[in-house]
Amino acid sequence: MLAFPCVASARDIRPQTWTPVTVSLEIRELNGTTKKFPDVPWSLGITVLDTMKMVDGIKFSGDWNRSISDWLITSIDGTINANGSYWTYCVNGEPAGVGAGSYTLGPTAAVVWVYGSAYPPNCK
Repeated sequence: MLAFPCVASARDIRPQTWTPVTVSLEIRELNGTTKKFPDVPWSLGITVLDTMKMVDGIKFSGDWNRSISDWLITSIDGTINANGSYWTYCVNGEPAGVGAGSYTLGPTAAVVWVYGSAYPPNCK
């Protein structure tokens, strides 16, 4: 049996500080209004739809879309998909290409919702 001396003292032990891991959420309206939510708590397996549900101050609705087998966001804060304009989102500056319930976010992800008629949306 091997033994190793322990030389640590109380002054060698420093308290660890933990920084919560978050994602950010931004909503961009067609009229230029922007809402930012920089500190949405992140956890393993969280989706874009989950982040929308977690944020106070956002009212949204969606419909189950059979063709994409996912939730399609149809309204955010009273702005509805109409007349060729609709809500789309990007993650980390890139168009997602899947419904909000399917995109699993990594830690520190940045989600930007954009309302307009252009696809892909300008999320930069």
